[in-house]
Amino acid sequence: MSNVISRRGFLLGVAAAGYAAAAQDMVARDENFSVFLSDPHVPGDGTKLDKNHVEHDPAYMYKRLAATVDEVLAMRPMPARVVVFGDIAYLRGERADYEKTKPLFDKLAAEGIDVVFGMGNHDHRAAFFDTYPGWRERTCVPGEVVTKVSLGHADLLMLDTLTENTSAPGVTNPGNGSLSERQAAWLAQEATKATRPFFVGAHHHIHEVGTKVGGKSLGAFLIKQPLFRGYIHGHHHFWKTDRLLDWGRYTVRRVATLPSVGFWGDLGHALFRTAPHLAQLRPVIKEFCFPRHQPDPAKCPATWAAIVADAQNATCRFPLDG
Repeated sequence: MSNVISRRGFLLGVAAAGYAAAAQDMVARDENFSVFLSDPHVPGDGTKLDKNHVEHDPAYMYKRLAATVDEVLAMRPMPARVVVFGDIAYLRGERADYEKTKPLFDKLAAEGIDVVFGMGNHDHRAAFFDTYPGWRERTCVPGEVVTKVSLGHADLLMLDTLTENTSAPGVTNPGNGSLSERQAAWLAQEATKATRPFFVGAHHHIHEVGTKVGGKSLGAFLIKQPLFRGYIHGHHHFWKTDRLLDWGRYTVRRVATLPSVGFWGDLGHALFRTAPHLAQLRPVIKEFCFPRHQPDPAKCPATWAAIVADAQNATCRFPLDG
């Protein structure tokens, strides 16, 4: 038998090998699977740290975010999107903070994962837009970081609840949340015209957003909307579930608080999955610590370990049927 390969056979073999390699490199993404991150608080190169924060390892927040990004990229299938619920920057929304973490978020985008941002009280919009100019076009409300994305079997209306102090560069913002009139009008329109279940996401708790929507508080407005299914936020740095009630109609909606990626409190992220009739949010808590603490399992108080253990089987369910 001849071992000579024809030119056509050689080319077909090369093509087949290329297709096989490409197929091996292609990782499926699940449109019903999202990863939720909040409060990275990563300082940029040269950003001065508060004297009470991570004195033993100034790069700790960056390392935690980098490890989380690597964990997401190793998931099979990968999530279709990663949603960041604000406080991307360390404390004062400095441009160097956003520049420090952009390569990490770019790694996700390079794999086809949609990276969705919200603004927290430690962010500044100008520095964010300078670092992510594409968001000037993507936002649904000009000048703010607002968007609507599909979560698979439901939608997410991601709000910008930053109450910004623009008196001078690099200043601290108020801690409370608010919506501009334009954003409140956008939310009212999207919520009242919704044709499928939707969630609202923001940095601040629903009761910390003082702006009225449709003449009502944010919570009172949303719970009246037939297709509103839940509210998810950051800011508090610990995993928690709460309830929003409408006693007149015996309506209950879930409110979930996300952990911080790596600053203080519950450290971790959360996995969000949708199915035709149910959405579920599950925290992945890696550890518990305070800002000045360099985690060492051998030195952690028993209470801290118990907090982490309690979260291992936690979940928050959101029925999509009502």
